[in-house]
Amino acid sequence: MIWPSLVAFLVTAAARPAELPPPAPLLGNGATTEAPQRRGRKSKATPKVQYHDGEWEAAKQQKDVREILRVFKLELDARALWAELLAAEQAGKSGKARSIAKKLLVEKYAETAEAEQARAKYPELQ
Repeated sequence: MIWPSLVAFLVTAAARPAELPPPAPLLGNGATTEAPQRRGRKSKATPKVQYHDGEWEAAKQQKDVREILRVFKLELDARALWAELLAAEQAGKSGKARSIAKKLLVEKYAETAEAEQARAKYPELQ
């Protein structure tokens, strides 16, 4: 019969010590020191930065430098577009010059001196 072999198996399994890892130590609030296992995708949210002492001013200055560089790059791009516009006018390509002037009048370059010159030269594009 099957019963004696089943009983023998259960007796030997119960006599063997379980091979489990030791339990994690508990903290004061009952939580373990192990990190919880997370499922699914990780959050794409950027973590908040904790600043200490003078780091806030340094980060603020770095942000100011980035803004200055962004404006400088915009001015360089606007100057390059203005040079293309002048070259197109000298070559007699008025259609291309007008399309470049439209690019200069975009909100991105609106505050540059080149955009002001394009407004003066092509008032109908405004």
